[in-house]
Parts: sequence; structure tokens; C-alpha cells
Amino acid sequence: MPDRLGDCIDLGNTLGALRSYRVRVGGSEIDFVDRGHDLEKLLENATLGRVAVLTGPKGCGKTEFIRALAHMFKGSGCIDLVVAESMEQSMLIERAHIPRGLSSIASELSRHLNVSLDPFSGSVNPSIPVFKFIQLLSGFISSRLRSRRIVAIVLDEARAGSTEDLDALRGWLEGASNTVRFDHDEYSSRGGGGLILIVLTSDSSVSRIRHTVGGKVDWFLMWNLDRGSMDLLAELIGLSHDRDILWGLSGGNARALMLVGRCGLERWVETEIIYPLAKILLSLRQLDGDAPRRIFRWALDNDLDPDSVLAPGEGGSIYSVFTRRLMESKISIDVSIGLSISRIERGPWIGRFYAYQLPGYLHALKAMIEKGSFEISFRDVVSQI
Repeated sequence: MPDRLGDCIDLGNTLGALRSYRVRVGGSEIDFVDRGHDLEKLLENATLGRVAVLTGPKGCGKTEFIRALAHMFKGSGCIDLVVAESMEQSMLIERAHIPRGLSSIASELSRHLNVSLDPFSGSVNPSIPVFKFIQLLSGFISSRLRSRRIVAIVLDEARAGSTEDLDALRGWLEGASNTVRFDHDEYSSRGGGGLILIVLTSDSSVSRIRHTVGGKVDWFLMWNLDRGSMDLLAELIGLSHDRDILWGLSGGNARALMLVGRCGLERWVETEIIYPLAKILLSLRQLDGDAPRRIFRWALDNDLDPDSVLAPGEGGSIYSVFTRRLMESKISIDVSIGLSISRIERGPWIGRFYAYQLPGYLHALKAMIEKGSFEISFRDVVSQI
């Protein structure tokens, strides 16, 4: 009986299938940039009968990675991957991609929930609560599926933007850990290969529940592309910008590179790097007119060290509020949350425990400090690289 997600897979053939996956960009397709190391680490460490939370910077490529896995598992002969996609800013299932081998389960779900599940687009109508859908799906697999294959259920993605959402996610993860273990044991006892639930999230706030949920679930970190892979992706999507500048701003973030290709580097920096930081500082200035200057001085006193400047503080001091808002806005992230499946290329924006999700945020903060104002330009940011 397999214990790990990758126990039934020939890794050599699997990597070949992964590299054959194509990504749609606009009206064309490009090669999937190699994530072989990430795949190996996930397959080796994801335990059946468990809940695995996979977090990482927004836009680092978690969703595309899972789509590549679905493509790869089609030919594996031993794994079925179900991907449930939640709606933007909501914990409702919008689409559910269920393999043909689980068509009987899809039909039962549809009847039980009184919804339509489109077998081609995956659309779910009407949308239903994430937690209810996952629980029923897991239960039907354990009690009714007759198969020797491993079933991996993926939730893309769990959102925890508010305190209420975070509390709900914490409670659900704790409950799901018991449900998945029970359903896995039941499915395995009837000859099934095993069951695992993988939860994707880009909400940095999940680190606040890491120690509460603890070992009830397994925690994994996926990071942005390494420098070589970033150079390759930039070439594939036709970016002509200086590669050192692209690296210094995006840190290999796949979505960032796509947006640069779509709207231009300068506009991307203004809207995705400068604006989110300035918005936080402006809101704090409304609470305390001297807040930006105090924060700049505090950051300098801490040498802009990520572990000092980004660690979310408790209490109501202006510094604590600033660090919490950085995390809530997906500007900072806890990189010690779990096992990293990616190779992380270290830089001044990455500490031992905390990091800027994109290095551009660090350079923008340095430019603001140098200028003594959060009203900075694209050139001000680039000059810090």
C-alpha cells in the first residue's frame, strides 16, 4: 500500500510528461518552464491520508503547476487528480475538473447537491460552498469508488483575507485532517490506492494559524522561479528588458513576467509595486500624520532586514500595524511555514523567516526612504537595483 503521493509513479517518465505540458499565453502556447525539482519534492513528501497546504507568493505558479500535474497524471496509470477552483474573493466552488475515471462520483455529487457539473468546462452551477463540496467528494470516494488508483483532491484556492475567513479556514483544516484520514482508511480498506487533499493558498495570513493547526496538516512552500528559469520564461514570452532588472523587480515571479509582457514594465512597477506600498503608508498617515517618517526611520534602524521589518507584530503600535498590513496585502510572506519544494535563490529581500514576495517591494521601500516620501517613480525604484 503506497504511503506517499509519488510511490506509484515512474519519476523519469513523469518528468518527461511534465515537460510536454504547454501553457496558454494570450492566443498562443509556450513550453511549461521546468518545475522538476518542485515535483520531486512534493511527490516524495506529500503523505496519503493527510491534508497538504501548499502556499507561496501570489503568482509564483501554483495553479499552473497543478494544471501541469493533472496533464502528467493522465498517463500515470495510478493517480486521478480532481481540481476544485474557488471563485475570486469567495469560498464558493466555481469549477470542478473531475477525471473521466470518476464520472460516477461526479454524477452522484451533481444529484446530491442539485447542481450541474459541466464535464468539459468544469463549471458548477449554481456555485456551492467549498467546504461542503470537498467533504462530500471525499466521502463519496471513500464509500463508493471502486478503483485501485490514488485520488488527489486539489482546492485552488483557499482564501483567508479577513479574520473571519482565517478562523473559518483554521476550523475547516482541523476538521478536514480528520475527515481525509478516515476517508483514506475506508477507501484503502476496500482496495483503493489512497486519498490526499492538497490546498493551495496565496494568502500570507495563513502563517498566523500555522502553529494553531500545527502537525494536523502538512505545510509546503512553493517559491518563484530561479534565475535560469526566469530567463527562459522571459525569452518564451518575448520580453526584451534587461534580465538583471527583471530579476531585481520580479524575482522570477511568473505572473509578474506575464503582466510585464501585457502592460509594460513601467506600468507594472507603478501599479503592482509602488501603489500597494504607498496605499498602506497613506492609510497609516491618516491614523498618524508622522507615520511614514517613523516607519522609514524604523526600517533603516533595522537595516531593512526582512526578519526584522516584515515579522508581523502584535499590538497597536504603528510598526505592528504596518507589518500586519504588509502580510494582509501579500507584500510579505513567512518562508519558514513549511518544507520548501522549490530551490530558493537567496537575496537581500529574503530572510530566514520572512521575505518580500517580490524583490521590487524592497527596492520601492528603499527608494521611499531615500526620498523621504511614498510618492516615488519607476526610475526611483530601478535606481535601487
